[in-house]
Amino acid sequence: MDLIAYSPLGRGFFAGAVRSLDQLSERDGRRNQPRLQPGNIERNLELLAQVDEVAREKGITTTQLALAWLMAQGPDIIPIPSSKSRDHLEENIKAVEVGLTDEDLRRLDAILPYGAAAGNRTRDMKRVNV
Repeated sequence: MDLIAYSPLGRGFFAGAVRSLDQLSERDGRRNQPRLQPGNIERNLELLAQVDEVAREKGITTTQLALAWLMAQGPDIIPIPSSKSRDHLEENIKAVEVGLTDEDLRRLDAILPYGAAAGNRTRDMKRVNV
């Protein structure tokens, strides 16, 4: 059974697009995301800083690391990241070239074990994991 990973970059969070709600326009739907709310965003940014460090050490972007990690979970995992620009598309494609060692995977799993992120993934959890 294949899993299509929708919004694998956390609506731009792993791409560095959201460091504060102040960055987002009043009409941006991400303003309502539970993981970006005060009290949650601070914790999630702390976790992201650790993931950013792993990416820097590997000489890749955090976006590429996040996508490579996801693909390393198994051949039945299919991420569908947004590609709003050609630059984003090219960056995303390079994730298939990233080699993650078992140690890399253990380190990332230690940083972000299941459930480590603060806040629900979305406001309407009835639509998640269906």
